[in-house]
Amino acid sequence: MASLVCTLQDHQDDVNWCAFSTKLLATCSGDKTIRIYNSSDFSELPFSPLSGHGYSVHCCCFSACGQFLASCSTDATTMVWSMTTGDIEAVLEHPGRSPVRICAISPDSVHLVSGASDGTLALWDFPSKQLRSDTTMVACSFSPCSQMFVSGSTYGDLRLWDLNVNQLHAEKNAHDLGVSSCAFAPSILSGENLCHPFSV
Repeated sequence: MASLVCTLQDHQDDVNWCAFSTKLLATCSGDKTIRIYNSSDFSELPFSPLSGHGYSVHCCCFSACGQFLASCSTDATTMVWSMTTGDIEAVLEHPGRSPVRICAISPDSVHLVSGASDGTLALWDFPSKQLRSDTTMVACSFSPCSQMFVSGSTYGDLRLWDLNVNQLHAEKNAHDLGVSSCAFAPSILSGENLCHPFSV
């Protein structure tokens, strides 16, 4: 039976996303900020809130080690933050300057993918913060092996890509009202060579 542990009421607008690392909870909001909490007692960290985006923050995600947080916004940027100091490590401007709605860091922290409201996807080299390539998407998730990712579109399509943004598989009309989110199963299924994505 689930029970309420804590209620956080620090944001001044809608909370659009939340993400956990092993030690932290991050929440992002229409108030243009990201707030960082200790996940053991839900106390807010001294450098929180993080301010830097010019408009609503739509999504945030931690690197696997928990040292970095990526956030994306209507201001057409994805920002990378240090979780040691709260400082901005990088500002990644999306090609075409469209509002960025979704971002994900690969489990090996080598790549970051971001998706904008115009349907474009940008694949970044995470250590160097350099753009590798771009294509189309609105939802995304990396496989546990970090060697491929799945994207979803407002048209309901699911597409599987490799790290060179070569399309490996396309599932047309997977959802009749569009794909709003997608994720891989956390481990490879027994007897299979590929991880399997789940979408809604």
